[in-house]
Amino acid sequence: MKSKFLATAVATVLLATFANTSQAQPGKHHGRGFEQVTVYNGKIGELSYNDDYVYDGFYLQVNDQNLFVKFPPHLGSQIVPVLKKGSNVTVNGVIHYPRHGGQEIKMVSMVVNGTTIYDTPPMKPRGRGFRNEEFVSGSGKITQLQVSKSGSLRGFVLDNKTILRVPPHNAYQLGQLVSVGATVSYTGGVKSKHEGEVAHDNYTIVHCNTITIDGTQYLVR
Repeated sequence: MKSKFLATAVATVLLATFANTSQAQPGKHHGRGFEQVTVYNGKIGELSYNDDYVYDGFYLQVNDQNLFVKFPPHLGSQIVPVLKKGSNVTVNGVIHYPRHGGQEIKMVSMVVNGTTIYDTPPMKPRGRGFRNEEFVSGSGKITQLQVSKSGSLRGFVLDNKTILRVPPHNAYQLGQLVSVGATVSYTGGVKSKHEGEVAHDNYTIVHCNTITIDGTQYLVR
């Protein structure tokens, strides 16, 4: 009971602190790994491949602009067969500026022919030290801000028995954008249970990939 009271008190302090800080500005980079996702609707152009001749992107015609969309090579078997030149596609992504110059859209997800393809990590070999996480998406209402013993924001507890874990370097910015009672959508990987563990309650722990707040999606990994 004492620990629950302490967590609530710390959460109250966090909310008060966030209320007195400047609001995050949508569309700008909010620290490492925290970026607003933009929606691009256009027509599919030419495919692109890397120096190993492996497909890793395509050109997207949006009005009079020809934008380059970058996707992870391990998604090629899902993406390449459905990319038909001239077809319509919706890409959710963030602008990146490669070292070699120019700009590209880093794909977060895309919708083509009614099918949504997400940027999910590659499957790792099963064995010691490797655990594959099931990719999920969903939404829920925040019932509690989960804080660490040091008082820093660690994640959000939702009303659907889900706990959203967010990277420490994103916690402050996210704390400015959400509060208890807010409804959020999310994508991410489900933390697998380790052998021998016994849980106090049956919560699903999700390591967030994206989180959508007030209709705006952010990349938070």
